[in-house]
Formats: sequence, structure tokens, C-alpha cells
Amino acid sequence: MLKNLFQKAITMVGNVKLYWKKPAEGKYMPFKEIAAYSGGGIGIYCIIYMATTLMISGTNVILSNATGIPPSHLLIIYYIAVIASIPLTALKAHLVDNLRLKSGKYRPWILGMGIPSALLCLAIIFTPYHSISKAATYILVTIYSVGLHFIYYFFYEAYDNLIFLLSPNTQERADVTSIKSITYSFAPTVLNPLLPLMVKLLNTNDMYDIRIYQVLFPIVTVIGIGLSIVVFANTKEKIVQARTHVNTINFWDALKAVAKNKYFWITSLATWISFLEAAQANIMGWLYNYGKLCTDGQYSIITLLYGNASFWGMLAAPFCIRKWGKRNVLVITNLFNILFIALMYPAVGARSIWLVFICLWFNAVMGSFAHILTPAINADIRDYQHYISGERIDGMFGAVGLITNFVTMATNSFLPLVYEKYGITDNNGFDIPFDILKYDSNALYSLINTLIIISVFGAALNVIPYFFYDLSEVKQRAMINILKVRAMFEDYGNNAFTDRTLIEGVDILRKAQDGYQKEFVIADKKKDKKAYKEAKKINEEIEIDKMVMSEYTKFSTNEYIFKYNHAKETVAAGLAAALDASKSMIAEAKAMPKTTDEEKAIRSYLVTFAKQINNSKKIITKYYNGNLPEFDKGIFETLFAKQDENDNKKREAYLRLDKAKEDKNAELVKEIKAEIKEITNEGYTIKGEIKQATKDNIKYNRATKFYKEAQKLVKQKEDFENIEEIYALYDDAVIRVREAELAAAKA
Repeated sequence: MLKNLFQKAITMVGNVKLYWKKPAEGKYMPFKEIAAYSGGGIGIYCIIYMATTLMISGTNVILSNATGIPPSHLLIIYYIAVIASIPLTALKAHLVDNLRLKSGKYRPWILGMGIPSALLCLAIIFTPYHSISKAATYILVTIYSVGLHFIYYFFYEAYDNLIFLLSPNTQERADVTSIKSITYSFAPTVLNPLLPLMVKLLNTNDMYDIRIYQVLFPIVTVIGIGLSIVVFANTKEKIVQARTHVNTINFWDALKAVAKNKYFWITSLATWISFLEAAQANIMGWLYNYGKLCTDGQYSIITLLYGNASFWGMLAAPFCIRKWGKRNVLVITNLFNILFIALMYPAVGARSIWLVFICLWFNAVMGSFAHILTPAINADIRDYQHYISGERIDGMFGAVGLITNFVTMATNSFLPLVYEKYGITDNNGFDIPFDILKYDSNALYSLINTLIIISVFGAALNVIPYFFYDLSEVKQRAMINILKVRAMFEDYGNNAFTDRTLIEGVDILRKAQDGYQKEFVIADKKKDKKAYKEAKKINEEIEIDKMVMSEYTKFSTNEYIFKYNHAKETVAAGLAAALDASKSMIAEAKAMPKTTDEEKAIRSYLVTFAKQINNSKKIITKYYNGNLPEFDKGIFETLFAKQDENDNKKREAYLRLDKAKEDKNAELVKEIKAEIKEITNEGYTIKGEIKQATKDNIKYNRATKFYKEAQKLVKQKEDFENIEEIYALYDDAVIRVREAELAAAKA
């Protein structure tokens, strides 16, 4: 056994060296990128730790104590922040999905929002609340809350969602998320045990004293920002999409598109219900801080061991996912959560923080599976959205998720109300409302028992929606293959394909053509496990091939024959047809029969078309006076080329500046600084032009959406008919790729 482990370790080291800069076969991320994304995550989660510690809510003891604002008033400030975040979230979604940045969708915001998040946290803890008026305190805390809600959540999503675009391989995403989660957990694992030690060091006698965080967080900020730069500099986004495809989907279009995504609603429902399960979050801290069931040193050991619990769940998650699938693992771990939370009730009754710790430790092991499962499932859901809508929507999921804000706003008032019932109010006779838990043990333990019961109920509710989740790993693989085939045809039709995308698309399609008519293999698991596993693999490949061929042959079905003919008529009529649109078209489309699946699909298509053409009429009339000019998309290539040139000029100028400083040529230094200022201003102008071009492009695409969608469908059918021409290019493409790989290996 030791020999096998040693051999595996040697193989692993060899693979790391071999695939350090290039990904392994079938993978998308080299080890260098995995190391940067995971290791840099320690810094990311240092900032996340600060932000979550200071997030304004009705249950934040630190802020309530520091500001003197009672929990009920903090809750009102939280409501204000949530409401203010509605337009800001829509802005965030627009920036992620429609702003054309060279560095990608999410990478730019890791620094762009990470640094402000850290600085805002420092502002929160260093504001001298007791030296300013109560009104000023309320105003400042409200401003901080609104800012943190927008900036921090933007930053958090940028890092957490980046994995969605680093690889389209669902198992690779789960594996990398596991590595990332184990690595970044080092941050809270180290930081949490420091708190009770600092209580003793600073002699505060209170873990929620703001002075602790004034010492700790400046150090954490430096580490966080430094490692965030590592993530930004060493990762690259990869989207399965035609090179010539441009996303131009606005808030309302995204809302309508995501509204049809059943998996989004399933996971959202589970999230909305989960607030009850989190009721037990403060129990162990209260038993230490208010119940005094252990010493400072013992609590440091407890928090250190508790932080280690997540390691085991995150380590096991990819292997469990590979064996049983995400949905099954999620359901099983949630059922265990119910058990371990329930076992806390007798543990608290025994007044033993160690028994509570054991329950919470096992609960944390099960809960930590979600660190891998949640992003993996969310990534699959976005793949599904891309598959059903043809648009890659990422940021807009956050915009549609605004609905969650209202649910959260309603549910977040629940626990403060429970707290109030047990005496945590601003008129309970104590200077700090939570101090009642220090001096009234009956209030403390009665509240804790109530919170445990609430958590058990919440955990039970949380698992129910996932029984309806059926997006399997096999279906996700098939969807990615279909997206690759679509991208190949689209790029070929636009004369923008690459050898590698052509080879990959042809391989997928040829395999599907060979395999989709094969019979599923039947094997008895009890009689022959090996044969059963082999049969399962074969059947999965057949299922994928069937889905790919269903996509490729769709234009031979009655549904797509109708859609194609309608789209062809729309293209022939031209954009001018929008001016003849009327609302009666929508009513007529809704009156279409919807008895069979085919009739439902055609009716849905016509309703969507009628709404789109009426919307186009409004935009053309309002913004273009009924005369729509053609938008030149080539402007982006021109502007990006100008931006690249500007960046190069600036880089060269800084090199010359360094040389002039070394030579102590003051006159030349002054001259080059003036030149850099001019280049920088020129860069701002170019960015402004790109921003304006993006706005114009979005508006133009909204005005022409009905026509563009028809064009896309007609062109897709025509592209599908070019398969023999594409096959003819395959062999030469393979030769060119091999020659390029040999040349790269020699270099």
C-alpha cells in the first residue's frame, strides 16, 4: 500500500511538472493557474473574512457594541442597504456581461472591487463613533452598509464565479474548487483562533470588542490585496462560445431568460429557506463568551479544530461527486446536517461546550461539501442557461437574483425578533443589549435551545427542493459538447474558426454520428460490478451522442421547419417590418394551440417574436426616428488596437523614466512624466470611446433583436449544411496543430 502511495506521489509530481504551463488532455487549467487561483484565494478570503465580520445586520454584535446602535436599528439600516443595492446590482450585472474588457468578465473586478472592499472595512472599524454625534453615527453606518453591500458582493462574486469561466469541464471545476476551498480555508482557520488569544492579550474580556479588529485587520488587508494580485495576474477566462459572438443582453431580457431556467428556481428556493438553518451560527461563540463554559486558551483550540472540520468535507467532495453525482451528495450531506444540529440540543442541556463542538464539527464536515457543490451546481446552471438561450449569462444571474434580496430582507428580520423575545433589546437595562446573555443564564440557554430547534426545521426544509434537481453530470457534458458544435458552425460561417475549435467540433460530431443509434448496455451490478461500471460509461456516452445528434438534426423536425420558414420570411421582410408591428400580434400568438409539446414550442416562439418586434418598433421610433442605421462592429477591433498601442506606449515610457532616474537626468524625467500624463489621458479617452461604443451596440442590438434572432436561426441551418466542407478541412487542421505543438516543444 505504501509503495502504491509513493508511486502515486511520484506520478503526481511528474504531472505537475509536465502540465505546469499547459493543461492535461481533456482539461482546461494548467497547474500554474490552479495554484494561482487557489493560493491567491487565501488573500481573497482574508478580505472576505473582514467583510463578513463587519457586514451590517440585526445580529452583528461587534457593530452593535462599537456604534451603540441597537440590533433593531441595525436591521433597518440593513433594509436600506438591500433596497439601495437593487439598482447597483443591475449595474453590476450589466458591467459583467456587457462591458468588453480585455481581461475578461470577472478578473478585472477582483482588484477593482477587492481593494475598495478592504479599505471600506478599515474605515468601518477605525471610525471614532463615540466621538461623533448619534445622528452622524447612523448616517456613516448607513453609508458603510450600502457601500459594503455593493462593493464586497461584487468582489466576492468575481472570485467565486471566476471558476465558471476557467473551465467548462464540470468535474475539473469541482476538483479545482476543492483545491481552492481547502487552500483558502487557511485564512479563517488561522484568523478565528486568534480572536480569543487577542481577547487575553488586549485584556478586553470580550471577543466582540472593536479594538481586537483594529489590530488584526490592517495586517489582513495587506495580505489580502497582495494575494488578490496573484489571482488576477495568473488566470485566464475560457468561454465555450463562437469567437465572433457578442453578448448584448439587458436586465429585462435576462430576467425573462432566467425565468425559464427551472434549476435556478430550485437552488434559489433552497437558498431562501436556508436562513433558518443558520440560526445556530453563534451558539458556540455565545457558550464561550457569555456562558463561560471554557477558558480563552481552550476556545482557541476549539476554534482551531472547528476550522479544520471543513478540510475533510472539501477534500472528500470531488471524489463523492465523481462517484455519486452532485445532487445525491448534496441531499445526503443535508440529511446528516439535520442529525448533527439536532444532537446539539442534549449537548447544550449537559452544559458541555465540548459536546456542542463535536456536533458542530461533524455538522461543519457535512456543510463544507457545499463549498464545492454550490459553485459546481451554479456553474452547471449557467451552462444550461447558455444551452437553452444561446447567450452566456453570468452577471445577469445576480441581477435576476435581486428577488432573493427581498426574500432575505424579509427573513433577516426573523432572528432579531427571536432575540428580542429573549430580552436582547435596547431598553433591557444594559448599556449593551447583548450583555443580558452574560448575566441571565436562563435567557442565554433558552435562546440557544430555541435557535437549535429553528435550525433543525430550516435544515429539513432546505433539502426538499433538491429532490427536484435533475441536471446530471452526463447532461452537462452533452450540453458543453453541443455548445462547442454550435460555436464551430458559427465561427466557420463567419470565417473566424481556428484549427483547434474545428478539430474539437468535428470529433464531437463524428463520435455522435457513430454512437447515437447504439443500444444501451444492460448489466447487473450485483453479479458483476466491473461489467456494470463499464456498461454505465458506455450508456453515458450513448446518451451524450443522442443529445448532440438531436441538436444537429433539429432542423428536420416539424418544430424547427416551422421556425426556419418563419425566420426566413422575417429576414426577407427586413428591419422595416418592425414599423408595421402591432400589439395584436402578441394576442394572436397567445391564441395559438398548446396541446402538444410541439404546439407549445411553436406558440412560445411566436409569442417571443411578437414581443420582440413590438419592442423593436418602440426603440426604432424613440431613438432612431424610424430610420435605423447599421452599427459597425469593427469599431471594437479598432478601439482595442488603439488601447493596446496606448498600453505599450505607456509601458515603454515608464521604462525610459526608470532609466532617466538612474541617470539622474532631471530634465528628461520631467519631460517623460509629462509624456506619461498625456498618454494616460489618451487612454481615458479610448476607454470612454469603448464605453460609448458598447452602449451604442447594446441599443442597436435591442432594436434589431427580432431580426438578428431570425438571421441567426437561418444562418445556423445554412451552417449546419456545410458539414462536408468542414470535414474536408479536418485533416489539414490536424497536421497544422501537430506541427505547431512540435515547434512549441522544441522551443
